[in-house]
Amino acid sequence: MPHPSLNLSNVNNLALSFQRRARAAASGDSPNDTLELVNGLYGMAKKDLPFLVPVFYATLNPSGIPRLLAQVNAQTHVNNFASQSILQLYVVQALFSLRGISFLALRDMIATEALPDLWDRVVPWMQFLDEYREHLTGVEKLPQDVRYSLWLYLIRFFRKHEAIDKSIDSSFGLCVVVGRAWGHILAAKDKVEVIEEGLRDISQLVGFWFRKKTWNAAAFDELLVGAGGSRTQLASLVIDHLQYIVPSPETDITQDKILKLVGVVSFVVASINIRGQHDTAFRDALFSQGLVAMLTTLIIGLCFSTQPIADIQLKSVLGAVTDYLSADPSPRRIIECGSLFPAMIVCAEARLIPVTREYLVELLQHVLPSSTIYASVLGWLSAALYEIDENLTFNTDDTEVHELWKSFRALAEDRIQTMHKSCYNPEFGSIKAERTCDNLECNKLFQKADLKRCSACLSVLYCSQTCQLADWLSGHRWGCAYVSTRRDEQSHLTTRDRSFLRVLTHHDYLLHREQIAAETALFIQNNPTRSPRMYVLFDYTQGACRVEVKPLEALDVFDPKLRGLRYDAERAASNPRKVQLHLMKIASGRNGVDLGEAKKERSSRIWAFPLRCIAIESVGASAGASNSNYMAGEVIDSADDLMNFDGRMVH
Repeated sequence: MPHPSLNLSNVNNLALSFQRRARAAASGDSPNDTLELVNGLYGMAKKDLPFLVPVFYATLNPSGIPRLLAQVNAQTHVNNFASQSILQLYVVQALFSLRGISFLALRDMIATEALPDLWDRVVPWMQFLDEYREHLTGVEKLPQDVRYSLWLYLIRFFRKHEAIDKSIDSSFGLCVVVGRAWGHILAAKDKVEVIEEGLRDISQLVGFWFRKKTWNAAAFDELLVGAGGSRTQLASLVIDHLQYIVPSPETDITQDKILKLVGVVSFVVASINIRGQHDTAFRDALFSQGLVAMLTTLIIGLCFSTQPIADIQLKSVLGAVTDYLSADPSPRRIIECGSLFPAMIVCAEARLIPVTREYLVELLQHVLPSSTIYASVLGWLSAALYEIDENLTFNTDDTEVHELWKSFRALAEDRIQTMHKSCYNPEFGSIKAERTCDNLECNKLFQKADLKRCSACLSVLYCSQTCQLADWLSGHRWGCAYVSTRRDEQSHLTTRDRSFLRVLTHHDYLLHREQIAAETALFIQNNPTRSPRMYVLFDYTQGACRVEVKPLEALDVFDPKLRGLRYDAERAASNPRKVQLHLMKIASGRNGVDLGEAKKERSSRIWAFPLRCIAIESVGASAGASNSNYMAGEVIDSADDLMNFDGRMVH
């Protein structure tokens, strides 16, 4: 049984003149009666308004919807005037009944206990009118923007009551309506009041379904349908919503703007949460449309906001950006961050440090330093640091954060200098450096452009088909697949970034050459019965390079994480006079854990950049006259040879 307040007999409590009008509307004979009743609501005494709730409850009886749906389907084939007239009668009556409900809800005239029963009648009509809007005569009686504002208000009104929130969340198709309304509200750019109220409602509703980093798969699927069916369309709504509220870093973020942001921010955080079971294709769609740059703009605005709740949103947004970058500190992710440095500088202010410190430490200690191995990031950093010097100063009272900033900046400037030298000084290890023929029996030095790649792995280089065949027979036939694996692991990098990794390894090898020789000699001295063949690990996971020299026999090439190294390791073991195995260890993010657990869960990749040792008599003619200054010498076979070798050493 419905709640007593929904009993039509309550109309008897109205004045006689209103009773007649109310009963006429409840009969459903004419939409004009309902329209007249709704228009008269503004002139009624407040004490009489609750007695009109059962009238709209009666006019919204959903039992007739299946018959109307059949008529909709029929009229798509036959243009029947009578059928259209019946449809229009019910459509107009339902539209204005829903408007009457919103009038009463806004004035708190509906008993809370009656909401579940009333919702069961509101939602079927709302969904029917929205789903078949293009086929319903009379729906235009309420303009599109007014209609969607009405839908959003009704959903938000019912959803805020605990007695019915679970029932609403389980209403199939409801989020389709919200997703469709989202697009239409954002399109009403010339109607400020409509878009302002609509975005506030949408933010609150989306926040109900995506909160505390939780992922609501059912709600997401329905939002997707409402947005148009594609993840790109839904992502566009999210970005447009954020950009409308915060168009620039200078935006004054008021309490009202925060209300329009908070739910959408929760949706974004749930979508990109490193631990969440989110939709990865949607996450990628968000990022492809500039989400991170938008979030850094939002961070700056929140930093300057004087609203108490702004700090909560700042922590959430800054945490999401840090989460995203630390999960995979790839060049593309770093570069797309837009105003990251201005955002960090503002976040470092004393007032905000209690909120932002954890994330600033993560960015300055791990994420940004480990990304300075990429040429594309260094190019971005060069411009970003210049802009900071021109306009901003990194000031903070937090000693650790300040020292981390200084350390990161020094590292970045050193790497930028290395990159510039590599571009203009070929002997320093140019990005267009010379390479050796990968047939070790040839082992001659050539300009890279003069060498041809293996067509299968696209990695090893040969000066001729003769050398390619010889190397194939001597081992590349089984090693080709291993080398392909390594190339696949680097496929997300640009050619320039891959080349600079080789340049950087060579640069740090030259800087640490004496250390490498000393550690090699010490190992041989302390382990006279073990193989003297070593490999060198250049560890960049913390940003600055750390060098370790280890016995080659200790390298587990059958470890799945090292599967791409077996070919290079066996070549180094078999040809110690011509190849020394150099490995580059780089950060590859956190394994889906929160920052507090990240230290023990950070992952890494290891790539091989073998050092080729070439005596002067093996230098190819195409290497040019620059080789004439080298004296003939012996190839490397010991620590002393490593320091005294007079030929060329090329990665």
